[in-house]
Amino acid sequence: MHKTHQKLITTCLLISSCIFLCGLGPCEKRKVWEYKTGGDILYSNPAVSGGYVYAGNTNRKVYCLNAATGAWVWEYEAGGSVESSPAVSGGYVYVGSLDGKVYCLNAATGAWVWEYETGEDVWSSPA
Repeated sequence: MHKTHQKLITTCLLISSCIFLCGLGPCEKRKVWEYKTGGDILYSNPAVSGGYVYAGNTNRKVYCLNAATGAWVWEYEAGGSVESSPAVSGGYVYVGSLDGKVYCLNAATGAWVWEYETGEDVWSSPA
């Protein structure tokens, strides 16, 4: 990734149904891009990894966006609202859902890898 883009992906702010990416340099705070999700983002904080932003939503979706441009890459629909913050490791995204499951998704494609039934709503990050 180009060095100027690395500065831009230091902070993500989630406000209602939008994901904002803000650059933070010396005395610099500006909106870089905005993506409307179509649902509320209440508790899920985004994860930024490998040039992508991953975030959950009350519309049961996990979104993957290009961190530099805000362009949609993929989305996955879970069985319930995704209020937990995603965790990213080893090419996989892990999220909990209010359907009582933890999901493992391919970070590059959003393809389902596995799910685990917890028996309770999952509000916190799997990591």
